[in-house]
Amino acid sequence: MKELESCQLCEWRCKVNRISGETGICGIGIPRVVVSMLHPAPPASFDAFMEGCNFICLGCQNYPLSMLQERGKYIPPEEWAEMGVAALNSIEGRQIGADRLFFTGGEPTCSLPWVEAAALSVNAKVNFDTNGFMTEASLERILTFSDSITFDIKAFTDEVHILLTGARVGPVLRNVEYLVEHAMEKVYEFRVLVMPGLMGEAVNIARFLANLSEDAPVSFLAFRPNFVLERARGSSTQEMESVVDAARDCGLRKVDWAGMPDIPGEKEGITYFKELASQAGCYKIRAGRPRLCTCRECTMRSYAPQRRT
Repeated sequence: MKELESCQLCEWRCKVNRISGETGICGIGIPRVVVSMLHPAPPASFDAFMEGCNFICLGCQNYPLSMLQERGKYIPPEEWAEMGVAALNSIEGRQIGADRLFFTGGEPTCSLPWVEAAALSVNAKVNFDTNGFMTEASLERILTFSDSITFDIKAFTDEVHILLTGARVGPVLRNVEYLVEHAMEKVYEFRVLVMPGLMGEAVNIARFLANLSEDAPVSFLAFRPNFVLERARGSSTQEMESVVDAARDCGLRKVDWAGMPDIPGEKEGITYFKELASQAGCYKIRAGRPRLCTCRECTMRSYAPQRRT
């Protein structure tokens, strides 16, 4: 893992020495696994939930892992991979149809050398679950050992993507284009978040994907209020059905939606999301600035929500 001595795995390109204990935006040093488990959700798999993330998403569902509120432990990658293959071959693994190792988090790009070593040490299918903020070089590496990619797209415009994640959207859309052009057969699905009050973002993503390929597989995900956005309302069934119809009108042919809609809450929209981020400690939004999360000691990481959906 010598490359972690000057880490440039994702588009933050922090260049910190993670081996010696320095940390960049993701907040982690040596890659660590927080949870390992068989998981029935498509694709059924044995999952490694990795510590840390290069986004600080206001509505993160896995915030204890991403924000380092729960810490993992280092497991030699070959040892973890052998454990994963054994789980896939177990009675429970066969019952749920688990057929691959699944790397998620957090964001597994931050742990790429470990993931790569694990994937290449055994003969098993591999899924890489990502927010898409890796460098072009990292994406090419990921494609060499991955059989499938699940790729989240949080927003389309820079303003909304920065607000929701703390990062610019450009690298994400660039990597979407690369995948569709060079490795469409490996795309299990693009997962597009539908935020209440921001349906236009999801429709713009659908239009963007349709212009790349009508066969781009898309699953729209109903927003569930979590982390800093715990008091917001969830996406409604009507919104989910409407965005699927709009995506089909754009020309996409492989479209569905998933999640738990109609979770009650207070409000919606950019203004309210900024208000919640400010209350959670984002000094940039409080000062009227874009929430580019280049601060390595972001106070929102320690936010303790009262509910989790």
